[in-house]
Amino acid sequence: RLVAKYDLLAIQPGEKVVIVDWKTNLKKPARSSLSHRLQTRLYPLLLVEAGQSVNDGTPLQPDQIEMVYWFTADPVRPEIFPYSADQYNLDQNFLQKLIAEVKAASQSRFALTTDLRMCRFCNYRSLCDRGDQAASMEEDLELEDAGPAAGFDLDFEQISEIEF
Repeated sequence: RLVAKYDLLAIQPGEKVVIVDWKTNLKKPARSSLSHRLQTRLYPLLLVEAGQSVNDGTPLQPDQIEMVYWFTADPVRPEIFPYSADQYNLDQNFLQKLIAEVKAASQSRFALTTDLRMCRFCNYRSLCDRGDQAASMEEDLELEDAGPAAGFDLDFEQISEIEF
C-alpha cells in the first residue's frame, strides 16, 4: 500500500491543487535534496491516481498539481515543485521498479546501509544491531524526517481503498 499524509491540500475545483508540506527543521535542505525525496515523488503521484476522491469525483491531471515545502527556518522562500505528465510517468516507473525490488527482496535479508547516519532515527535499529533507541530530531540537524512521524498511528483497516 502507498500512503500519503498531507499536511494541507489547497483545492481550487477544476483548476489546481497545491500540496503544502511544512517542515520545522532548524536548517532548510537544498532544493536538489528535496527534489530527490520520495515524498516529492509520491505525494503528487498519489493525488493523480486517487485525487478524484477530493475533487468531487473528477480525476486530477498532473499539471494541475503543485508541491510546496514551507519551512519555519525560511518562511519567505518556500520550495515549489510543479508537477507534469512527464514527471508523473517518471515517478510511476520509479515507484513500480522500487516496489518490484522490495517484493523481490522480501524473501531474503535486506542489505544494510553503509551510511550509519541514516540509522540514527530508525525505530527498528535494534534489529540490525545498530543501537537500541532512535535519536530525536534535535540531536542531528543534517537529517530530516528519516523516522516515523511522532504520534502518527495508522490503522490500515480503517482506511477505505481507492482503486486505481
